[in-house]
Amino acid sequence: AAEHPRRFDVLVCFFPHTTPAEMGPTLVLPGSHLRRVSYHDVTRYKNFRGQVQLTGGGGRIAFMHESLWHCAQPNTTNNWRFMFKIRYQPNVPQRGLFDVEGWDDPEIHAFFNDARRRHVWVGDRFAAMERERLDWWRYLSGVS
Repeated sequence: AAEHPRRFDVLVCFFPHTTPAEMGPTLVLPGSHLRRVSYHDVTRYKNFRGQVQLTGGGGRIAFMHESLWHCAQPNTTNNWRFMFKIRYQPNVPQRGLFDVEGWDDPEIHAFFNDARRRHVWVGDRFAAMERERLDWWRYLSGVS
């Protein structure tokens, strides 16, 4: 049987120690899992508007879509930096399994509207990204 196009693995990153910016924390680009780009095409770029450094205290855990663009940054200190990455492969489709109660709360709308302004894709891909984001939400929430 062919895999469903919305099937995905969950990447779990555990940061056991404090990682300030100078230690080169993991860099992620929110929403990038919705882009259809070859890995080799992305590696030529250095910075993206909206990128986020996962700085912070030890003991943090980040859960993300396996296709979210992420990379290490240069460690400019003499200290070791490391994290543990675990990839979970759900054996059931991740559809309708999430508690979406309160999804229409004004605070939620404000967060996503702000995120849209911070992570704007330029060019003709913007409308396609908006449709993809809506389709993704509908799939995860079990709405359609």
